[in-house]
Amino acid sequence: MTLALTAYFQFPLESPEFPESTSLPWYDAERGVPRLPHEGPPQILQMQYGPMRSGKLCYVQGVPKPASISIFPPPDEQSEGRLPDPNNPMHPLSSPHSAIVPRYYPLRTIVREAQDPASRDWRSESLVGLWLGDYGMHGTECLFLEHDVEEGMIRAWKITGDANVPRGACSWHAFLRQESPGTDETGREVRAYVGQGRIAHHGFIDSSLIAARVVISGKDEITVSWDMDFAPQTSKYIRYKAERARTGDT
Repeated sequence: MTLALTAYFQFPLESPEFPESTSLPWYDAERGVPRLPHEGPPQILQMQYGPMRSGKLCYVQGVPKPASISIFPPPDEQSEGRLPDPNNPMHPLSSPHSAIVPRYYPLRTIVREAQDPASRDWRSESLVGLWLGDYGMHGTECLFLEHDVEEGMIRAWKITGDANVPRGACSWHAFLRQESPGTDETGREVRAYVGQGRIAHHGFIDSSLIAARVVISGKDEITVSWDMDFAPQTSKYIRYKAERARTGDT
């Protein structure tokens, strides 16, 4: 079951179903979940957040979900957890989203051997795994980079999202067969590719793709330049190294 906020400012929210299938590049199906009794979802008590912040919560049928863990309130209590929402502080959508009880999925903690992008031995599959990205006012978000061999692409799937582009969406992708040569600020040649990035209004409304340039700027670092109409923006991503409990280059 998926929990949906069906109306907000008179517009339906268009967030993608998450997860959208039971076969996911970031999901660790081998880890399993604790042996706990299975329970159904709690009752939804509709909440009013003010005249400009009303919405209707409901459960919707969708794709069967893989195993996950949720921390629900005790039986017969309301279906909200008042959990902190650090990614969207003071945003009109923050309160409804932070009140929804989340699911926790086991992630594939793939840690590939980092390779120097300037080396002839560099391979695009070395990018596969968890990364942390800077999304400006939305804060740091977690992504899983997938290497699609057949289509020659790198896709950055959002594990955590924000009020504009939520979890489950592909934040950006790079076309590995379309190189975009250039240099960095030091004049050194960099490995870069033509790509596209996903943008949307609040609630994932009017989602669209824009041109982007994906630069492999270091062994554990990626820079994405977004071709925004009003002002070009640059996002930085660093590899998450679970085995060392830290991020970034050595």
